[in-house]
Amino acid sequence: MGAQNKILFLGTVAFICVSIFFLVMTNHTHLPDYLTKTSDSRSAASSIANEMVGSAKLDPSKPAMFASRVIEHGAFNKYDRDNDHQLNEKEFHSFLVDLAASRLLPERGQIFPKSSGATSQQQIARNSTSTESTETQVSKEADASSGTVSVNKTADMNSVVASTTPGLCPELSKELIQSFSHQGTIMLTVCDWRIFETFGINWMKHLNGLGVKYYIVGATDKKTADFLSGQGNHPCFKFFEEGVEASSQKEYKYGDDHYRAATWRKVTVVEKIVDWGFNVIHSDVDVVWFRDPLPYFLGEPCKEVDVATSTDLISTSNPKGDEGLEVAIHQHVNLNTGIYFVKASEGGRHFMKQWADLRVQMKGINDQVGLYKYIREAPIKIDHPLRRMNIPGGARVGLLSVSVLLNGYSYFIPRLHEAQNVKPLGIHMTWLPLSREGKFHRMRDGMLYHDAPSYYKEPMFLAADLDFPPTPEGYNEWMDTEAMIQYHLRAMDKQLIQVYRVMAIATMLNRTLILPNMQCFCYKNWFMMDQCRIPGDKVTVFPMECHLDQWLRPKVLYNYGSQIVGQDGAQAFTFREHTFLDNPRFPGELRKEELTVVPGEEPCPADGQKTCSAQPVTTNDRGQRVVLVPKSLRQKQLLSVLQPHRDVKILRIQKPMRLFGGFEDIKLKESFEIFADKVSSNWCCRDKPFIAKGMKEKEKLAITESLTNRVFLDDKKTPMADPPW
Repeated sequence: MGAQNKILFLGTVAFICVSIFFLVMTNHTHLPDYLTKTSDSRSAASSIANEMVGSAKLDPSKPAMFASRVIEHGAFNKYDRDNDHQLNEKEFHSFLVDLAASRLLPERGQIFPKSSGATSQQQIARNSTSTESTETQVSKEADASSGTVSVNKTADMNSVVASTTPGLCPELSKELIQSFSHQGTIMLTVCDWRIFETFGINWMKHLNGLGVKYYIVGATDKKTADFLSGQGNHPCFKFFEEGVEASSQKEYKYGDDHYRAATWRKVTVVEKIVDWGFNVIHSDVDVVWFRDPLPYFLGEPCKEVDVATSTDLISTSNPKGDEGLEVAIHQHVNLNTGIYFVKASEGGRHFMKQWADLRVQMKGINDQVGLYKYIREAPIKIDHPLRRMNIPGGARVGLLSVSVLLNGYSYFIPRLHEAQNVKPLGIHMTWLPLSREGKFHRMRDGMLYHDAPSYYKEPMFLAADLDFPPTPEGYNEWMDTEAMIQYHLRAMDKQLIQVYRVMAIATMLNRTLILPNMQCFCYKNWFMMDQCRIPGDKVTVFPMECHLDQWLRPKVLYNYGSQIVGQDGAQAFTFREHTFLDNPRFPGELRKEELTVVPGEEPCPADGQKTCSAQPVTTNDRGQRVVLVPKSLRQKQLLSVLQPHRDVKILRIQKPMRLFGGFEDIKLKESFEIFADKVSSNWCCRDKPFIAKGMKEKEKLAITESLTNRVFLDDKKTPMADPPW
């Protein structure tokens, strides 16, 4: 291609793009009639592709390639999200991003001399390794922005379009925030891939499901940026502090330098955005929003404050049905910076500047401790009628009620929103194990995590029903915490010997275990409880739903690997959360395949004259498929008896104490018991006065074949019924 032809080609392409851009931006141009009338998205895509490139006389396959790409994303429905048959600024921006990344244009090397050393950004975008998969990638259609942007945003959007490169997150700019904001507000999080992969994708899916489009992510490493830049309108900005990419290999651990630095990076970003004139909803990614929070923050509850922040409270003084800010406000409340709202008011700007300025003088601490210092040391005046603290400089600060913005304790244990009869905004996964695995699994327990469809379909499952100890009369009014602790530990022991058998059967059958429901009679925490509840909790009723982190070690369980070894080789212990079958994401048709295994009164014949087998499958009066098998089945017998039902998707066992007869593979038994010991946790904690008496701070919750013989220094002789088996 000669120099004149090159210039002609580039000029033609530029003229086409600028012309379309001008038409859409200035006239809000309606799509051509053939797009509004035809239902054939392939012909529509091909038509516009041919129309755009026909004059350039490119290879005839190019329009087809572009049409295929458009169709892949849902044809023009991807761009015309509000179905008004016109492209607004955001919709057209999304179109341009796909156009630039398509194979419509020749490779850069065909236009520019190879000696230039220049690299095509389109080529980078095509060749970059994508983290997207059918299962984990957030739906691009769900991520496409909706709603018409006001005319006064045109200049800002022009700037964003010009600076955005497919495959990369743009730099943070006022124009970028303007393009994503809604009602002058942006929801912001800052994250690296190690955390975003586990929590951030789930965070986005929940927001998309609510129709919330005004969020943006500060990507602190390339992997996060690569993922987010594939999300239609680039809901991200590059945020590598001081030009250095945050390491995606380091794990966030509360209190370490990596964690502290990340918390302050968020504060500096929020300060900048508020100074540009935008309200900010800051949200950590381990948050699940239950409803769009914007009407709440811009509405009556936050009308009289510049800042509203979450807390670590576990109870509220608000009357039932009151969804407003917390009534019991004071400056020594433990604030939590995972969620807060800041208005772009003078008070909001002053608040963020004072907070951000503490970063330099408070090295070695995190942003939350910095906020404590700012709030607690200021000469604050409390305005009780308006539920706010007035800080010198003009900032007015309110506290979000823990019944409206819940944490991991108030949501899962007392179910405070239900007790208060309020509609919650969301939950922040605090008051939980510090490990990612602990928070992650608690989300699964609460059916709050968007797992891939294969998570619910692929393995063969084993479920089990345990027999529970009775609840003593008046237990919830007991005043003796130690007596409650002792009853809880003995009740757990009687459940854990059943769990031993359930886990063993899952191992023998090589099935994925749906962890059984467990009942707790005392909450496990890192400090001593008051009547087995966190001090201040007057709502929790026992027995309570016993989540995995109350009796197992999530981090060990999730990372144990294929270390259970028997005569037939090594295997991993695979599992699902105890709420797995109740999750609406679980395919309902698979429940029809469930078969309940019930041990009878007789074992297999010892004389070998009779066949050790199950009886025919029957249906009980509740419509459940049931098979009766001999009791006390040892390993080989168990495998033989259940062999005819090996293809049943869900086997549910009842009376595991009666069903399980023991291992025959001694190597497997020893390896399994090492596993059971390592994954079982400790109950915690007694405090110093009890420890000084010689009592244990922690008590092992052992998954063992035989009942643990617990001896307490100050045995309360709490009543415990005989085991029900």
